[in-house]
Formats: sequence, structure tokens, C-alpha cells
Amino acid sequence: MVKKITLLALVACVCMLPTLARADTITSQLYTGQASPFTLQPLGSSTETTPGTGNFVTAASQDGGSITFTGGASQAGSQYPSGLYVGTLDGVANSPVGDNTTNYLVAQPTSGTGNGAVTMLFNTSQTSFDLLWGTIDNGESGVMNELLFYENGTLLTADTVTGANVQTNLADPTFDAGTTEAYVEITTPSAFNEVVALDQGTASAFEFIPEVIPAPETGTLGMLGVGLIGLIALGGFRRRSTVSC
Repeated sequence: MVKKITLLALVACVCMLPTLARADTITSQLYTGQASPFTLQPLGSSTETTPGTGNFVTAASQDGGSITFTGGASQAGSQYPSGLYVGTLDGVANSPVGDNTTNYLVAQPTSGTGNGAVTMLFNTSQTSFDLLWGTIDNGESGVMNELLFYENGTLLTADTVTGANVQTNLADPTFDAGTTEAYVEITTPSAFNEVVALDQGTASAFEFIPEVIPAPETGTLGMLGVGLIGLIALGGFRRRSTVSC
């Protein structure tokens, strides 16, 4: 009986071990107004076609993270930096959902005023990041949208995803750099707790709406409980065996 309980405890503990690193995968589909395959982050709504101002925390505390903006400009001397936008502003940003009421995030170019970015920090490490990616720039004419992944401040270079990667995954002849939108699901080989959106162009922007930040995986917590129960049962059996002797 001791052997059976020991085996149960060992199996449960093995199940708690981290899984082997998975290869980076990108799943995407062209956006044509259809419902999202994942839950988009509620960024609020507005009726103005001017950018939002300042930094902000994600809409609900249980989303487990925060979003901040830095620098950038759609044009030299522009007053439109990275931030929260609504509607479409010619030469500045285009709404990924095509309306004038849904707020969305914009990382303005890193050139011009420099260092334009949208930074998303997560309270717990993640292995996937999904978003509605607007007007995908693939590197044509030197313009490139990029998503950089970090874990505790360390850049995970192998996990970087660009607009060119998304275009390759779509493999669609209707793809048009700077106008095509897509739902994009990214699974990374390494865990991360920070994602930075950049636009490496000079007169463009990286518009997007991320998914709701996932909560910690319940499966992992469940297996932890099973492992603890197995170990407790083993300890109790040993105590009873000692008394009976």
C-alpha cells in the first residue's frame, strides 16, 4: 500500500514540473469585422477623434497588469505621441475596428521624437499573447511593427514577433502592408511578464487591441493540490503504520 501511495505522490509531483519549452507559434486570421476568437481588453470608448492622454491601468484589477506609453510621433513635430486613441486620424493612426467609438492602443514611431512604445506589464508570467493587430507593417520601405517580450527586464530575443512574421503566417495574397488587420495569437517558448509594442518606421504607427490578460492557469494550481494531497496521505499512512506496530 505504501508503494501505491508513493507512486501517486510522485506522479502528481511530476505533473507539476514545467513542461518542455515549446517552439514559438503564430496563429492569425485576417480581420474582416468578425467576432474575436479571444476576449479583447476593454479599453473604454469615446466619441472624439483625438488621442487619449496620460498613462492608465487596465480596465479591471483582475486583469493583472498595467499599460504605459512613452514618446514617439507620427510626424516630425507632431503632437500625437504613443497612447490611447479613438477613431481614425489621417497620417497619425487608423482604428483597427474601423469605428469612431472604440478606444485602441497606438505605439508611434521610434524615430522623430524617439522611443515611442506601448509597454504592457503582467503581474504573473505568461506564455501567450493575443491581439487584434491593425494596419500591419511588415518592413516594406523600412517600416516594421515589432512585439518584444521580456522576463523580469531581460529581453527574450528569440520570442520577438514582427509584422513580417505575421504576413508569412497569413500567406494571403490580399495582404497589403500598412492596411491589413488580423487577429493574431502568439505562443512563446519562454515565459514573459512584459510585452513592448514598437513601430520602427518614421511616419507610421502600430495600432492594436490586446486580449484580456489571462489569469494564472488553474490546471497548474489544481495539480499542485493533488500533489499535496498525495504527500499528506503518505505521511498519514506512515504514522498509522508506526502506531499499529
